Amino acid sequence: MESIKELNNILARLKEGNPVITAEEKSYLNDLAKYIIYTIATQRTKEMDVALARLIELSNILYNNLSNANLPLDDSVYDQLMVLSQKYNIKVPVGAIPVQFKENPYRKPELDKREDKSLRRVAVVVPDIDKRLFFKQMASNTYPVSPEAYIFRDDKTLVDKKQRTSGHNYDMCGTLSKCKYVLNNDAKEDGVFYTPGISVFERDFIGKHIQEGLIDPEHIHLILSIKYDGISVENTVAGDTITYSCTRGDTANNEASDLTPILGGMKFSKAHQIDSNEVFGIKFEYIITKTNLARIYERFGKSYVNPRNAIIGLFGGLDARRYRDYMTPVPLESSRKDMDRVTEIKFLNQYYSKDIEMRYVEIFGDYAKVMYLIKKFVEEADSLRESMNFAYDGVVVEYADEYIRQRLGKLNSIPRYATAIKFNPMKRVSTFTHYTYSVGSTGKIVPMAHFEPVEFFGAIHDKTTAHSLKRFRELKLHRGDKVHLTLNNDVIVYITKAPDSEQDPNNHNPLEEFPEVCPSCGKPLYVTETGDTAVCINIDCPERNISRMDNMLNRLGIKNFSRESIRALGVTSFTQLIKYPESKMREIIGDGKTDILISELARVESTPIADYRLLGSIGFTGIGETTWKTILQQVPIDRILKENEESMKFIDGIKGIGRKTKNTIIEEFPRYLGEINLLFDLFNYEKTKPFNPNNPIPSVRFTGIRDKNLEKKFENIGFDVDSNGSVTLHTTILVVPYIGFESTKTNRAFSILGKTYAKQHNLKKYDVNWTNLNTCVGLSPVLLTPEQASQYADKFKSYNGGN
Repeated sequence: MESIKELNNILARLKEGNPVITAEEKSYLNDLAKYIIYTIATQRTKEMDVALARLIELSNILYNNLSNANLPLDDSVYDQLMVLSQKYNIKVPVGAIPVQFKENPYRKPELDKREDKSLRRVAVVVPDIDKRLFFKQMASNTYPVSPEAYIFRDDKTLVDKKQRTSGHNYDMCGTLSKCKYVLNNDAKEDGVFYTPGISVFERDFIGKHIQEGLIDPEHIHLILSIKYDGISVENTVAGDTITYSCTRGDTANNEASDLTPILGGMKFSKAHQIDSNEVFGIKFEYIITKTNLARIYERFGKSYVNPRNAIIGLFGGLDARRYRDYMTPVPLESSRKDMDRVTEIKFLNQYYSKDIEMRYVEIFGDYAKVMYLIKKFVEEADSLRESMNFAYDGVVVEYADEYIRQRLGKLNSIPRYATAIKFNPMKRVSTFTHYTYSVGSTGKIVPMAHFEPVEFFGAIHDKTTAHSLKRFRELKLHRGDKVHLTLNNDVIVYITKAPDSEQDPNNHNPLEEFPEVCPSCGKPLYVTETGDTAVCINIDCPERNISRMDNMLNRLGIKNFSRESIRALGVTSFTQLIKYPESKMREIIGDGKTDILISELARVESTPIADYRLLGSIGFTGIGETTWKTILQQVPIDRILKENEESMKFIDGIKGIGRKTKNTIIEEFPRYLGEINLLFDLFNYEKTKPFNPNNPIPSVRFTGIRDKNLEKKFENIGFDVDSNGSVTLHTTILVVPYIGFESTKTNRAFSILGKTYAKQHNLKKYDVNWTNLNTCVGLSPVLLTPEQASQYADKFKSYNGGN
């Protein structure tokens, strides 16, 4: 085995108070851990046991004594070492000795304080300012910042649960159509100009309006502004005070969520001179600035992946009023009709901005000039994203001419006189360091690619999933390779190998090899026929069972009981967990976690749960809730529970269930029979209704949103509900977060509606999108917001006599 002298040196240094671990040392520690994981089953030595224990000790010291420590071992590697220590009875330290570190290189830097105790903005050097046409308009406020931007009241008043259905007072809270490219040539260079679903500003917005005769190509007047990335809110103001507030919701049906308990009474200090008898509506985009994101972390310990997640999370809590002053309302438009658009923007910025104004610029000229200026504005806005104090994800282009705005108007609150040009995902370049591997509940081996840390929107990333064996082979990575990292949807980091021209010619490290044995149990891996996936087929694999148990608890709705607690208890089944001696559990995982489990079990045992969800939680290989629902629509649960491991007659004659699924059930049913009986004895379950081909069950699918309460409401009235299910010809309702939302599922729904409409009207083709969706009334699937879907369910129930 490789010498552990360096490991001992690092550990000794930590105990002396020096927490710095270099990139080379981190790579060495991961190599050592991987060597132990892959060879301990066949080449175990005393030195290997010592190394494993010291790797655990090292990780515990950093974790217990540093906040926000960038741990040298990935969580999955640490977990695998813990599993091996239990399997081979290797004594490892519990917790860690207290160490007073002289320096914490992983801690977030202390932020300087102003005299008023608010945090100071960090200066950012922006290159080539003199060459930027629009820097001043994008980066500066026109009017002085409001004094209230630096006042933070600690209002601990809890708000009432927000009403799902509330009314809009004004038609302002719609979304925008979106373009992927500015110029036709941009899309052509990427080879997507003729790709369905790809919108181009030049072709699909301004070019379309010129062809329709609405726009004079020699005299074009546009307003360009930044598209802020937050939550759209419609406020009613009386002078300087918010009197009513609601979310975007479903403006077509005048339904939204009431935010007045949170924002009601909030004042705009700069609008004190506006007469309180002047009542009108203002559409705001509520955002969290990066400065305030840091304040929230420092003062409340709340951290978020990005500013958009922060504003969503803070608005959703019952203590939202406490964070109201950390939210920045950017005014976008009003209901006032006594001023043109440019005057309106100036008015809103002067009186109703708090910290960040609506940043905009007017452009004039002929077709060629304005297209050049739009392209320039988009490029400069994109390049400035990292240096700005707030998040934005695109540029809004709108016509300034009031006649054109009136002619184009709105459709279902979606303005036709404006569109958004979305930025491409942010990119970084880093260096690949190594892989680690995790084992899923089905045995799938998932490689995790590690790289030198990079930053996106203030969040540090040093690893991302490579998904599968197929993706691993496509990447063809060597340690030390340059990689490109893209932040897709501002959340998920996607990794690709940089081109050869960017690679170090002196990097002679060998190609990374995928393991041939399971990193948990050491059994040989099985590669699927397609060659895309590697699987551990050992059903007794420790990590498989831990993943299965973790998934099971999540599916049963048992919260706040971690995978680490499951691992510490060494349980591999729900039966073992239920029957685990309470005193021993408290000894191993502590009173707090034990009490959480007991209370969670009591809660879910009294909550009705669908029978197919109970079976889906068990963890049959590759068989989830949807498959069990199909089975239970044809075979009642009572019959399944009467079967024993020798009799599997219920499998015969089930339509829609393939041979592979049947074989899996036949093979694994005896193994899980005791677990099945326990679940159905323990839980208050609801039986699935039989399938009637003459009266198919209406179905509800979701995209871009998860809402357990809404799912339950539809289940209670007999709908087939699947939050992860695909949109098909038989889908009745597709729930979307807001009107104008775009996803693969909405595109599929539009395709189905277009084909149905074309067939009914003897048309060769009919393209459906958000702007003409109202022509498909009476056709399925119907696209509804959560508010509208909730009202639909209530009406459906009342029409059916409450049943």
